[in-house]
Amino acid sequence: MKIRSKLFGGFIVTVSITLLLGITAFVNTSQTGSEFTFLVEHDLNVLQNAQNLQKFVVDAETGQRGFVIVGEESFLEPYYSGLSGFDELIEIEDSGDGITSENLDKILIPHLQQNKKELVWDYQSVKVL
Repeated sequence: MKIRSKLFGGFIVTVSITLLLGITAFVNTSQTGSEFTFLVEHDLNVLQNAQNLQKFVVDAETGQRGFVIVGEESFLEPYYSGLSGFDELIEIEDSGDGITSENLDKILIPHLQQNKKELVWDYQSVKVL
């Protein structure tokens, strides 16, 4: 073989390897980008639902506190709206239409429902001072 053929063959092999590595890097970068986007959107939804659950609990506690201090049933409106919002969000998550993972449903949902049971009370048994 002539030296010219050897140089040309080496050049072709080098360009082929470079193209193969470039294509592989591009495909891996694209896959990583789409996975990252999914995780960011999923985590954002999880955090928003957690904040909403916290807001519902705070509303219910606020309604309880207002009723215990003042004794007027109109102060129970935040309590009822907090409990109903809490139940609706838990229902969505528990039905499988939510965004939490299966493992999280097994751990978080029962824990939240137990905490809600502690929040529910019979307001008529409370005596206003």
